[in-house]
Amino acid sequence: WAVGVAYANLSYRGAKHTYAYWRDGACGDGLLDDYVLMLGVYSLEIAAAVVFGVTTLYRWSRRHFLEHHLPVVVVSLLFFSQNAHTGGRATFQHQQWMALVLLICCNEATAALLSVWPNARVDLYRTVPNMLIQLSLLASDLFTWSHATTTQIRTRDPTMWISTAVSQAFLVAAAVHSRYFRDLAKVFYEKLWTTLPRRQRA
Repeated sequence: WAVGVAYANLSYRGAKHTYAYWRDGACGDGLLDDYVLMLGVYSLEIAAAVVFGVTTLYRWSRRHFLEHHLPVVVVSLLFFSQNAHTGGRATFQHQQWMALVLLICCNEATAALLSVWPNARVDLYRTVPNMLIQLSLLASDLFTWSHATTTQIRTRDPTMWISTAVSQAFLVAAAVHSRYFRDLAKVFYEKLWTTLPRRQRA
């Protein structure tokens, strides 16, 4: 439950950063600190899953942590490594995506709580919001990739080439989130079908 509380707090902070971005075109102060805190939670969960075989999220296996959490940590660290000689622009141009990732920690929060108190009906209800989350991530992945790439093509800033190259990882992320959406839609249909009374299935 402590993991669920941590994710809920991160989601609240992400909501404030996301609102600031859409209102002012820039996220509020503390975005980087909050994002690093999220990476810390991700890293602890990866270690728990890989080393001890302990999963903190409902219906997540070791593969899910390696497929979802680990790439986010690695790519984020690569961006951070470019901050010194880009004046912080390596992460600044991805601030919208970082704020959204924090915001949707609400999904991990519910998954963490369900791992402690499993409830099939609640899991069914959270499938639709989860599908919307995957679509929003897909859109954000493509927007961030397009923004970073077109900005570099236009400016040809030599200090940003490595950061732009790393941004191509967002295309892979878009493919992953597309697959997650497809899998969730299939699971939702199957769960809904099995919960309907037999007369309604006809």
